[in-house]
Amino acid sequence: MICPKIMNTILKVLCDLGPELMFVQSEDCLSIRTASPNHLIIAEAKLPRSTFQKYAMNIDEPIFSVDSKPLSKILSRVNLHPIEFNFKGGKMIVTISQPYRRRFSCITKRQDKRLFHLRDKGLPIIGAISSKHFYEIIADASTIGDELGIQVSGRYLVFRATGDLSNFTSKMPLDRRTEYGHTAMVMISILRTLSPVARDCDFVEIGIDRNSPLLMEFRSKKQPVSFRCIISTRRHKSSQF
Repeated sequence: MICPKIMNTILKVLCDLGPELMFVQSEDCLSIRTASPNHLIIAEAKLPRSTFQKYAMNIDEPIFSVDSKPLSKILSRVNLHPIEFNFKGGKMIVTISQPYRRRFSCITKRQDKRLFHLRDKGLPIIGAISSKHFYEIIADASTIGDELGIQVSGRYLVFRATGDLSNFTSKMPLDRRTEYGHTAMVMISILRTLSPVARDCDFVEIGIDRNSPLLMEFRSKKQPVSFRCIISTRRHKSSQF
């Protein structure tokens, strides 16, 4: 079973990233996806059936969406308590059992799975770092500027933010050496939205490539859930930033 704290954090972050959440049910897992209106970021959480105490796919409505705003308000009442989901009759029913049992519902809309998806291949993973460290990097960079530069340099993943009168730099060691010189510039506002997931997970895998968007995948050592996102970046003018 997944920790209620991580589950609630992921749902809240997905609600903050996009105007609606798409739920894609299969026999093996529940996938929850969202995209920002300008598609600067696409995110997906995968919850295997072992995550749930009871899991049954709704074959009548395997794919549907829910508006983020009402769901976010419901989640604000969850705190750290376990929640139950039920999908039927064009509604998503959220049941919270503690400190007393109550039910909320949201209207659902049928969706097409082809609206958007995350590619499973083609985005190389450069390395993994502690998500707790990444959480602190986001907080530190936020005090300096609006963008965070991420570059692979030898055996290090280099993070840097530049302000008018100040700078921030951090180097995280990688397991293997790479010669990639590409620098991805990411809006810190996007990373701040992702920071609660970094805080509650154990490590983040980062994929960076000259011809691809930035890939981040947050994982927990003890929990089966995965949270991954693809973020549009701009290329820095210089390989030395």
